[in-house]
Amino acid sequence: MSGLARFSTIPSVLIGFALAASACAGPRAAAPAAPAAPPSAHGAHAEAPPPTWSYPDVEGGVNRWAGLGECASEGAQSPISFAGQPTTARTVAVSVEVPTMHVAPHNHSVDFVYPTHGSLAPVITVGGVAYTVAGLHFHDPVEHDVGQPADVEMHIKTTAPDGSVAVFGVLYVLADPDPDAWSAALGDALTTLAAGGVVNLGSTLGAFAHRPFFVYRGSLTTPECTGGVQWYVLRDPVPLDRTEWATLRTALVDPVHGMVAGNHRSLQPVRGPIFLETPEDTSEASLHSEE
Repeated sequence: MSGLARFSTIPSVLIGFALAASACAGPRAAAPAAPAAPPSAHGAHAEAPPPTWSYPDVEGGVNRWAGLGECASEGAQSPISFAGQPTTARTVAVSVEVPTMHVAPHNHSVDFVYPTHGSLAPVITVGGVAYTVAGLHFHDPVEHDVGQPADVEMHIKTTAPDGSVAVFGVLYVLADPDPDAWSAALGDALTTLAAGGVVNLGSTLGAFAHRPFFVYRGSLTTPECTGGVQWYVLRDPVPLDRTEWATLRTALVDPVHGMVAGNHRSLQPVRGPIFLETPEDTSEASLHSEE
């Protein structure tokens, strides 16, 4: 038995691990500046190169990202702390479909990105809104604070039919091997990803169909910190085998092209309502292992 798990009620497809030539859509970061474009007829350059940036975002009390896009905005920004914040409880319908994905360096992290051709689009549907998955990446240490110990955070970046952006966050707490099916599925997936194999992440993304999560309006957590982003963050961290995470982290960390140590943004002020949503079907009875 492979140890990989899925929901029988959730379509799941194997996820391949391969280096992709391009990164997924999103704000660009710390890329070498392109050669200057020739002046136009009006004497101006056609387009300025993207800004460069690095972690930490705040150093010595100074916001080093203040001049980048909306990173100093007084609007709703991310990440935030949910600890001690008032929430409004709601119930919502959630379903998940998982397709083939690839890996690419991007945004001082590493993204597992959806290839734009040749496979079924990955979708997470919440309350009737179908979010198409663009990719996922990790932050070590975590960015959000859910009021419980956590070590690693995964962000699943998506877009809605109207073009708006939503990010689904899963926090993990490093621990000894855990028999919980969710943890076993993720641990097997991380080990296989680090080795360049093929895995099934259906049960990991499927957590949103069976576990409570916070919902709020915020921003991207990397420059240019674009606002108007809908966030869905699992309330409870998932145990993660510390050895298996170390294996994947070693494979991902690359200070030039990939994930860097300490790739997290500081907590931002809460500037809007927070909802705690519970999926209509919270049963995990349909979870089983694939041979």
